[in-house]
Amino acid sequence: MTTKYLVVFIIFTQLDSSLSEKITNETEAQLFLKDVDKKLGEMKSNVVFSQWDFNTDINDENEKKVVSLSTKT
Repeated sequence: MTTKYLVVFIIFTQLDSSLSEKITNETEAQLFLKDVDKKLGEMKSNVVFSQWDFNTDINDENEKKVVSLSTKT
């Protein structure tokens, strides 16, 4: 689990160099990663639910939701 957080932390700090300056200790890094993990989990849940809706009720509206949520960054 710690390795997963370390990898995510490294990736995010490389994408935004200002993050490495803002996060200066382990506690701040852990809080940051918990927040990122929560947000990514919510995004993934939304995508999975929209995919389920589309797979069980194939229509244009559900297809648009899947595409929209899958490409959202």
